[in-house]
Amino acid sequence: MFKLFKRTPLYIKVYKNKIEITNLLNRETVSKNAIEKFSTERIIVSKFQPALKLISEILVEMKLYRRYLPYSFNILVQQMTKFDDEFSDIEKRAYRDLCEQVGANEVHLISNHEKLTIEQATIEIKRKDNY
Repeated sequence: MFKLFKRTPLYIKVYKNKIEITNLLNRETVSKNAIEKFSTERIIVSKFQPALKLISEILVEMKLYRRYLPYSFNILVQQMTKFDDEFSDIEKRAYRDLCEQVGANEVHLISNHEKLTIEQATIEIKRKDNY
């Protein structure tokens, strides 16, 4: 498939009321705690807009977000808070929608709760892009 613009690979780790984003190209990582809480005891992203705002703020800080000429991303999302079961369909949809709202062309969810190294995340996102 022909790609006109190179997509920036991002690794997003979602914690309870905290988001950490790593640019897998230059290894820059920015982490922020939410001022407006988006998590509850039962679900990590229970409020969509505060989570979206936090992701957007981080991308602006990383100089990866422009209003009129947005970047294109391939995003690997990992929920870092462990629950007894896998992602629900609602959680999957929420993570996909959050990522698509900030410019993701590809969104990959991983259910592993152990933090990946930058090398592992890079391998994982490349593996998922090539299936």
